[in-house]
Amino acid sequence: MWLYSLFRRIPRLQQFGDRILVVALVGAHIPLLALVVYLCGHPLKGYQAVLFTVLAATWLGMALTLAALRAYTEPVHAAINALAQYDQQRLLPGLPTHYRDELGQLLSYVQHTLVALDHTLSEVHIDMRDELTQLYNRRFFDYEGPRLLAEAAQQGHPLSLLLGSIDHFDQINAAPSREVGDQVLQQVAAILQQATRSGEWVIRFSEEAFLIALPQASLPQAEILADRLRRAVEAHAWETVHPGLSVTFDIGVADNAGGSSLEAMVADAQQRCTANAARKCIPHVSSHKSHGIAMDEA
Repeated sequence: MWLYSLFRRIPRLQQFGDRILVVALVGAHIPLLALVVYLCGHPLKGYQAVLFTVLAATWLGMALTLAALRAYTEPVHAAINALAQYDQQRLLPGLPTHYRDELGQLLSYVQHTLVALDHTLSEVHIDMRDELTQLYNRRFFDYEGPRLLAEAAQQGHPLSLLLGSIDHFDQINAAPSREVGDQVLQQVAAILQQATRSGEWVIRFSEEAFLIALPQASLPQAEILADRLRRAVEAHAWETVHPGLSVTFDIGVADNAGGSSLEAMVADAQQRCTANAARKCIPHVSSHKSHGIAMDEA
């Protein structure tokens, strides 16, 4: 790579093709310059005509060489553009794969690699969705969370986490039916998604727990959203899911203040969520035929 590093030092030339053209231009003119110097030092009869003919032939050959070299660098630019489009818009290119020289192989490898990468990412995307709620799952958070936290630290922005849990979900899931429990999860997921903005993650964190990641949201802003979400869940028309059903939702909030790690933020939010739940009344499942969820004091 030393020769490539040397060519990169040519001033004012940042494009791969331009460097090749300059090198070819200089290389083709070295013999011509030598001939001009020789003729100037050793004049021959009619050397002007010879010199003009040599110059014309050299320039014509050089023009054809430059055109050929420009065409020969097109695969490099096509490969760069294909990679850039996939990186920015995830658009698969349609690069030709039938050429067999080195640059043709480059196009083929780029095309096949991007197709394979897109297939893998599609499988990963499916694997990172919760089948019931279609929210992101815990695997997604474990994979993407560190990047989100690192970006917030690098840019100096706040990052807040909301960890919410459906109160006494095991009783809801057991008393009416498992189907009712599934509907509760789906509708809570819909409520959370409707209350969040683009760029904010809603994740099914465990069976009855949901995590919301709020980039660029301070702790007070996150607490306001948490209160709004609690009220929205409790005010939902749960009677349409099952007669007598009511659902409450506890949320704990944490942020990245003080350089907290992702694990520490989750643990802090979990602790606050548990503390909020402990302050509530202990419910029991009604014995009436409606199987409604009633709230009694301990």
